[in-house]
Amino acid sequence: METRAAKKRRLIEEENKRNGRRRDRFSDLPDEISHHILSFLPMKSIAQVSATSKRWRSLWASFPILDFSEVCPLTFPFFQNKSVGQIYDQQLKVVRFISSVLSRRHENSNIRFFALAGYVIYAWLHDWMPWLVKYRVEKLVLKVWSRRMCDFTIPQCLFECDSLKSLTLESTNFPGHPPQNC
Repeated sequence: METRAAKKRRLIEEENKRNGRRRDRFSDLPDEISHHILSFLPMKSIAQVSATSKRWRSLWASFPILDFSEVCPLTFPFFQNKSVGQIYDQQLKVVRFISSVLSRRHENSNIRFFALAGYVIYAWLHDWMPWLVKYRVEKLVLKVWSRRMCDFTIPQCLFECDSLKSLTLESTNFPGHPPQNC
């Protein structure tokens, strides 16, 4: 018995043959192989390509490597000759993008790697932690700083995340000591 997806693929192939179009071989690859190929592209490119088809959106919603280090241009050189309003507007775009990526993920898609580097408001970072735990993050890299350099308390849920194998923290001020179970 032919599955719905197989039937749809067969019908598309027949339509393409009639119209003389080439077959999209990338869409026929298993997700794991597609993810591996996409891992060589910058995050921004993957996000842009995901708008081209349902298949690409599906791949993007389950992509296991979320490296926002290049997406977040809010490092020191960015701040030179910028007004507070310009900095805030750019930061808001980045925050909305990251929040959108996390909120649109497939329910059972794990995150193998999540990285963020640059200037952030710690409240936003704190809001993303439950998402990372939900999607069973394995490696978390945070190279962040804040203008006020206020203390950031790592949420308890992160310490209870049994999937977390590696945690890298740089350029931050973390008060207190980690809980006993770390």
